[in-house]
Amino acid sequence: MGPSLNSSDTLESVEARASGRRWLLDRTHVLVIVAVMVAYANSLWGPFVLDDVGSIANNDSIRRLWPIGAVLQPPAGQTVEGRPVLNLSLALTCAISGLDVRGYHLVNLLIHLAAAVTLFALVRRTLSLPACGPFRPGQARGLALAVALIWALHPLQSSAVTYIIQRAESLMGLLFLLTLYCIARGVRSDRPLAWWLAAVAACALGMGTKEVMAVAPVIALVYDRVFLSGSWKATFRQRWGLHAALAACWGLLAMTIGHRSGTAGFALPVHPVMYGATQLGVIVHYVRLAFWPHPLVFDYAWPIARSAWEVVPGAIAVAALLGATIWALIRRPTWGFLGLWFLAILAPTSSIMPLRDVAFEHRMYLPLAAVVLGVVVGSYHFWRNVVMKKMGWASAGASFVGPLALVGVLAAGLGWMTFQRNADYRTAVSLWRDTLEHRPDNPRAHNNLGMRLAKAGKLAEALRHIDRAIELDPEYGVAYGNRAAIYLLRGKRRWALRDADRAVALEPEMQGQYYNRARIHQELNNHKLAVRDLTRVIDMAPGSAMAFRGRGLSRVKLGRDERAAADFSEAIRLRPDWPQPYLDLAWCDYRLGRYEQAWTDLARYEQLGQVTPHSLMRKLRQADPDSSRP
Repeated sequence: MGPSLNSSDTLESVEARASGRRWLLDRTHVLVIVAVMVAYANSLWGPFVLDDVGSIANNDSIRRLWPIGAVLQPPAGQTVEGRPVLNLSLALTCAISGLDVRGYHLVNLLIHLAAAVTLFALVRRTLSLPACGPFRPGQARGLALAVALIWALHPLQSSAVTYIIQRAESLMGLLFLLTLYCIARGVRSDRPLAWWLAAVAACALGMGTKEVMAVAPVIALVYDRVFLSGSWKATFRQRWGLHAALAACWGLLAMTIGHRSGTAGFALPVHPVMYGATQLGVIVHYVRLAFWPHPLVFDYAWPIARSAWEVVPGAIAVAALLGATIWALIRRPTWGFLGLWFLAILAPTSSIMPLRDVAFEHRMYLPLAAVVLGVVVGSYHFWRNVVMKKMGWASAGASFVGPLALVGVLAAGLGWMTFQRNADYRTAVSLWRDTLEHRPDNPRAHNNLGMRLAKAGKLAEALRHIDRAIELDPEYGVAYGNRAAIYLLRGKRRWALRDADRAVALEPEMQGQYYNRARIHQELNNHKLAVRDLTRVIDMAPGSAMAFRGRGLSRVKLGRDERAAADFSEAIRLRPDWPQPYLDLAWCDYRLGRYEQAWTDLARYEQLGQVTPHSLMRKLRQADPDSSRP
């Protein structure tokens, strides 16, 4: 199938001798980018859903970029918790587009495009190495294009791209791929140190994006051994410093991983053995979706396995995959690396470490690359060594026509499926209805659909769904809190307070439950109790501007204007672009006799596009007739 590289060759020199047309690489990149953009063209308008709300819409830490320390300390109990780089990326997006969902979707799409191009470059470079030979540069480029197209257009990836907060997965995936690419570039570069520093930087950033990056130093070490150095001795002799630096990045992960105890870890009520047994079936499901991506489900609410019949089939399949991987790593290391890639990257979420959510499709973002690469290269070998020989085709053109046509049809089909899947995200209601179509006993889907219907004013239908969520899971604290909010909208305040108390009892570490109960206390004029609950929220989330303002409003009702003014000032400090606290503070300053300060508050309020109430303006003019203020 063509000569392998000589030790003195570089990939660039071989490509230059083979074709002399570097512009073909640019066209290849454009092809991948255009295809992915078409598939995701309808994904830019989907609203914030599920964890997007807490991690983006209600995340005050992303409202401004300075001080940077606040941005790098995401709020507890959210997807961004313990992931400072992810939170920083959201803050940068917020600085550009505010809370316009299109900005967040566009950045997610750009990250996915960058990951696809990086995967193309990594696969092309890897297949051109002697360890994978003999592939000619044109063959390596064609196979890499097929891998990048199929991987990027696969509808299974929509969960990591269109579900905004799963930027955690796609951004980590991009940094993971960049780590390996920079290592591969550095080996054949005249200035390897620059590439290796870039690899360490990408690895470090990945550690602050998502915990799955923990396996990157291991994968990088095995990649070096299998594809670059050829032996463990050569690997450590030539690049021990690089791998030591990559391993040192684990220290960065150790500084943040402890903050995610609420959503992951052995403290969760699921026993590790039961969680691991359940994951055997989940992994098989992931593999099936890689080959037949239908139906896709936004939120599986996957049940914990309770019987042997739920465990044994998955155990057999995963054991076979694990055994094949170990055998291949010994006998066929290039193929074994793909099995290791798949299993190792899934291990942090699909082993014995319990996570709050058992199954989510976005976890296949990087593992899918191993499946696609294995199928593409294996199919190409079959075409060349079986089909062409049997048909008697010997021309070079014949080796590409069939595979090229197949890749084109497959990419078009996958792209269309992705386009169709993105349509489910067009509204939160459509997404949750689609989820319930496939998982009718999913309590979280009923709960979230109920809240979206409530926001649309369909309170009766909303209440039916939330009642169903509580029926399916009587310990579902969030559903009690949301039913309390609906009761409050319907004027049933006592019923609302009963459910809010139940929600707090079930989830005492969830700040939102205290905030919701505080709102009910305010409606019932129980402002002392409201202050107590809002103080609890502030203790848990000191960056919550909404909690400070809410506490200030209750303190005003209690006649504590001085302390209320301090709360409004803190809300302004946390969210200087939020108009309402300026008006609240102006009223406090007026009552405290600080008229000049009140005028200043109103000026800031009006600078944010608001109109000062005539009643306050009139009172200030009467109290301060000598003021030159308009």
